[in-house]
Amino acid sequence: MNGIKASYFIDESQDPGLMLNGLSVGADGVCNALGNLLPAKMEMLSQPWGEQHDLGLFRRLFKELFPLLKFSYDSTSPSPIKSLMNSCGLPAGVCREPLKSVDVPRDVLDIARKLIEEEVWNNDF
Repeated sequence: MNGIKASYFIDESQDPGLMLNGLSVGADGVCNALGNLLPAKMEMLSQPWGEQHDLGLFRRLFKELFPLLKFSYDSTSPSPIKSLMNSCGLPAGVCREPLKSVDVPRDVLDIARKLIEEEVWNNDF
């Protein structure tokens, strides 16, 4: 890349797969609203890819988080993440006009609750 260091912010993208593109060409990480809900998992997923990067871990995390990533990209940020956090009983507040809350599908909510419980349990919050 001619000595140019990539930074990659995809929060407004409609495609969670763009995370792969950025990291694969040397981005330092990913800025994603899902980090407000699952900070430890998103930190692991957003690590720069170097020679020692564990792509197996990335694949597992990406697959595990994909339903939440897809949901978070389906509407204009921050509506999905605020709606998801509020549905999980976490403080996120309301969306400012003209944005509105969005309905959280039951399967997405179930996955989010399971992952939040795992993250809290594994990190002694």
